[in-house]
Amino acid sequence: DNELGGDDWTDAIVAYLKESIEREYNVSIPSKAEDPLVNGRLWLAAEQMKTDLSSASSASTTLQYLDIGEETLPVVEVTLSREEFEWRTEVLRDQLLDHLDELFDGCSFEPSDIEEVLLVGGSTRLPQIQALTEQYFGLQPKRAKNPDEAVATGAAIQAAIIASRPAVDSGPSAETNLPTTIKTGDSELSLTETTLIDATTRSLGVDSRDPATGTLKYVEIIPNNTSIPAEQENDTFRPFKADEGCVGASGVRFKVYETAETDPTPDFREKRKMGEISIGDLDTSVPIDDQRITVYFRFDADNLLSVSVEEHTSGSTATGEFEPDLGRDRDLLAAEREKLPRVYE
Repeated sequence: DNELGGDDWTDAIVAYLKESIEREYNVSIPSKAEDPLVNGRLWLAAEQMKTDLSSASSASTTLQYLDIGEETLPVVEVTLSREEFEWRTEVLRDQLLDHLDELFDGCSFEPSDIEEVLLVGGSTRLPQIQALTEQYFGLQPKRAKNPDEAVATGAAIQAAIIASRPAVDSGPSAETNLPTTIKTGDSELSLTETTLIDATTRSLGVDSRDPATGTLKYVEIIPNNTSIPAEQENDTFRPFKADEGCVGASGVRFKVYETAETDPTPDFREKRKMGEISIGDLDTSVPIDDQRITVYFRFDADNLLSVSVEEHTSGSTATGEFEPDLGRDRDLLAAEREKLPRVYE
C-alpha cells in the first residue's frame, strides 16, 4: 500500500492534539493550508509523541507561544496515553490486517506456514504493530537492527551490486577495480552472488469485449506479486465486431489498466487506466474469427510497462510504454531524478 505508512499514525496524533487544544483553550485551529506554521509545529510534536509511545505507556508535549489566529497561547500541554493512541489508530490496524489477508489469498501459503517474520521500517517500533504481527502469525516477529534504515540499506546494497558491474563490457580489464563484497554490519556480502528479488504490487491487464455478448471485461496479463522483470502474453484476443460491409475489422483498441486487487473483479471502478494502445490497417477481408491478436506485456525493474500488440493475419503491430501509479507526483519525481548524480556517463 503506497499510501499507508508512519505518517498516518502521526496524523492521528495531530488530530488528537487539535481536538484537545481546541476543547481546552476554546480556539479553532486553522487548516494546514491556512496556517502551515502551526500545523507544522503540531506535526513535529506528534512525531516525537509517537516515538515516545513506542517505549512508554503515555507521552506528553509542551508547546510554547502557540499563535492561533490572533490569539497566542503561552504554554500548551497535552498528554496522550498509548491506550487512547491505539484506539484512535484501530482503522489503520484493520487496514494492515486486510492487506495481510489479501497477501495470503493471492499466494500458496498460509500464515501458519511462515517460519520467520522480519519487521522493517520505523513504524514497526510501535508495540501495536508488533502485537498485531505476533497475533496474526502466532510467532514472535524479529526486527531489523535499525528498522528505520533497513530499506535504505537494501537500496544501498542494490546500488553496490549495480556499481560492481561495468556499464560497458570492454573486456576482462574493466572489472579489475570493481568491488566484489560490501560490509553489512559485522559481516560481508558477496555482490556477485547476491540477487535482490522484487515483485509487482499491481495486477496489469487490458480491457476486452466478449465476441459473443459484447460485455466489457478485464483480462489480466501480469498477475499481482509476479517477480520482476516479468514477461507475459495472451494470444486469445479477437475483434469484437467486423466493419460495416466487411467480414473483418480494420482496427482494434485496448485500454491498459492496473489494479491493486489480488483477485481482480470485472468492475473497472477499482482499476486505474494507464493509457491506450491500438492497431489499424487490419485486413478486413479476413473473417473476424480468424483475426487473432496477441497482447504482450513486459514489466522491467524500473517499473516501466512495455506493451506490444500484433494481429497475425495482417502483421499489423503497435507498441507503447506505460508507468504505474506510484502515489507520487510524476513531475516532482522527474525533477528529483535530475538532481541525482549519474552513475555512468
